[in-house]
Amino acid sequence: MAHYLNIRQLFLSVFMIILVLFTFDGPLFGTEELFSALRGAQVIVFAMAAWALATENSRVQRVVSLATFAGVSSVAIIRFSPG
Repeated sequence: MAHYLNIRQLFLSVFMIILVLFTFDGPLFGTEELFSALRGAQVIVFAMAAWALATENSRVQRVVSLATFAGVSSVAIIRFSPG
């Protein structure tokens, strides 16, 4: 946990930048609309990352990391599942 707390700001900043880029990859390549059903999930994950960036509380870090993992996994399954 100590290592994560040392790299937390860089890690979360890069993660949030990637989330913003993922927002525009679908419309850029013409595979999805700018406002799709997944945008709500992306906003929630972005907000959790911002919350984790704003606090050093280790309990919050654990909750946010588990919730973010669950959210990103769910969105990936929904986005890339056939049909």
